[in-house]
Amino acid sequence: MSWQNPWTEEHLRKNMGHWELRLDRMRFAEYPWAERRLYWLNDGGSHHFGAALYQACRLGITVPLTGRLCRYSVNVPMITALRQKWHLYAIPADEIFGSFFDAMNAFECPFGHSELPRNMHDTEKTGVALRLAWLERGHPRASAVADVLSAAGFPDFGKQLNLLSIQTAETISLERP
Repeated sequence: MSWQNPWTEEHLRKNMGHWELRLDRMRFAEYPWAERRLYWLNDGGSHHFGAALYQACRLGITVPLTGRLCRYSVNVPMITALRQKWHLYAIPADEIFGSFFDAMNAFECPFGHSELPRNMHDTEKTGVALRLAWLERGHPRASAVADVLSAAGFPDFGKQLNLLSIQTAETISLERP
């Protein structure tokens, strides 16, 4: 017997009753900056959930879901502080460890690098892994590099963060209707 077949209410209930689903206490996250925005934070059993969803649609049965939705946002004061101290540019990961690194060494310019925050970039979709280059504002060489990166069209991640800074963080519970 597969997860989807047979298309019966009994089999639908069996899939929905899978111990890993925890349909009575589901957790969701909303990331306003992510393309899909809403994510189910499952602990397992997603194939049973997918099969149950498919069966419910085929059978025309409405299945109420309850859970907790966490809405995430950015920390506005922290963005302001980061932007006052750092120029932040998104650079292909292979360049950070390649020609960018070599150029920064040759120019004797200090910099840092890090991953992008979770759900801010889809490497699988774009085919390019990105990292952030951190260049200290007020440091003459770092500021010169920031000017070059800006002129060359590298994404200014600080500006992206500024656009997100108007979001507010909150957590709400979803109730059954």
